[in-house]
Amino acid sequence: MGTQAEELARRFEAAHRSVVETVERLDEAQLGTSCEAEQCTAVALGCHVAEAHAVIAEWVRAAAAGEALPEITMADVDRSNAERAAANAGCSKAGALERLRANGAAAAAVVRGLRDEDLERTAPFALFGGTEVSVRTLIERVLIGDPEQHLPSLQAAAAA
Repeated sequence: MGTQAEELARRFEAAHRSVVETVERLDEAQLGTSCEAEQCTAVALGCHVAEAHAVIAEWVRAAAAGEALPEITMADVDRSNAERAAANAGCSKAGALERLRANGAAAAAVVRGLRDEDLERTAPFALFGGTEVSVRTLIERVLIGDPEQHLPSLQAAAAA
């Protein structure tokens, strides 16, 4: 593990922890609150963040290992998100938290397992317009960025 990778893992854990703590505060009514900007319920959004941790951690692992990243488009992501939101709309709070905790720990372990030189490895990525993206960028903008992006919607549900 490199020192830069450790710092990135800590940043991810902080963003992840904020999501977990917010989901922990949601009561049954709030879990079913519609997060309009996200087009899903609060509990489905918590599940989305958990599932995204696993998917994005796999992208990070693959890019660090010199493997190709998936040829997916935003339309593919949007379609998958809609399908998963419907499937997770009735998930229990315990189920969402279990997924968040397990996938968050696994994602942090992937980042901690990287050497600092792994962070500079690049791969073309369709979601970035086919341009080369570094492992560091995947971690900062996608793995850390996803929970940060969705946290305000979860916080709004907690305030409802």
